[in-house]
Parts: sequence; C-alpha cells; structure tokens
Amino acid sequence: MLLSDFWAQQRFSYLVTYSFQRGPQLEALKNQLAQELATARYMRRAAMQQQIDKLQQHSLTLTEGLGPVLATATAVARLAAGSAAVQQLAQVLQKPSKQECYAMCPPVYRDALAFYNEADQLVSVLNICFECRFMQTDQHVPVEADMATYDFLRAFLLQLGHPLEADGWAQR
Repeated sequence: MLLSDFWAQQRFSYLVTYSFQRGPQLEALKNQLAQELATARYMRRAAMQQQIDKLQQHSLTLTEGLGPVLATATAVARLAAGSAAVQQLAQVLQKPSKQECYAMCPPVYRDALAFYNEADQLVSVLNICFECRFMQTDQHVPVEADMATYDFLRAFLLQLGHPLEADGWAQR
C-alpha cells in the first residue's frame, strides 16, 4: 500500500505520536520482568519468559491489532485532525512516491502515528522504522514511501520532541 493511500483511508479526530522500544522505560521493563521471572512460581514462568522474549523481538509494533499500546510507549504529541501540523503532515503524505525504497534489514519500530476517533478509540496505527525506512500498519500491511517522505517524517517527529537522534540513523 502506498502511504498516500493509507492517508486517504484515515478518518480520525486526532492523532498521537508515540515513541517506544527505546530508552530507560524499555530497560526498566526488561529488568523488572527478569527479576520477577527469577522468583516466579513454576506456572507463571512460561508466560513471563514469553513477555521477555517479545520485548527482545525486533518486530514489535505499537499495538497488537488495535489493542493497548506497548508498556514501553510514551505519547509525545497529540494533534487535532484540523491542526496546522496535521495539515502540513497531510500535504506531504498525500504526495505520490517518486522512487521505490526497499528495506535491507528487519524493521525495528520505535515511532508511530496512532489515529483516534472522537470517542477516543484507536482506529489505526502507522508504525515507523527510520533505520531501514519501513512502515507497517496495525494490520501488518507494509506501507511504501520514498526517501524524501522519511526525511520529512523524521524532521516532523523531531520537531514534536521524539528522541530520534539516539537511534544511530544517519541523516542523508
């Protein structure tokens, strides 16, 4: 699916940008689970180990389907659908891609746009990996965009306060 098609399908009241799978929250959760696993009763050990294994996967997304957001997620910004920032975002995301881009590594999603309706229900998620330049919806549908779009998204999220500079992504 092209990013312009994804954007055209969105019906939302507001969007929230999330940062996840990074920083002290992730490490604290891993440490907490490891400590709990060490003293857990036998019947709980398998479930706890599964939680730890999930945190170490590189393919985690902000949500599983449209379920709750990951425990390591931090909401960075909330933007109304009609705001100037969302209008600026829409202008870029609606442009057709000028070149094809292929991920050369498995994605590690650390940023996402989550779309909510007027009843505060999550209706859609766009997970973003800036390292391999790959996006995926909450339904695991790949979303295609060109390099210029990733550059814009990176700058847009940095402006909102996302800690992207810690990802080791080299700006082009």
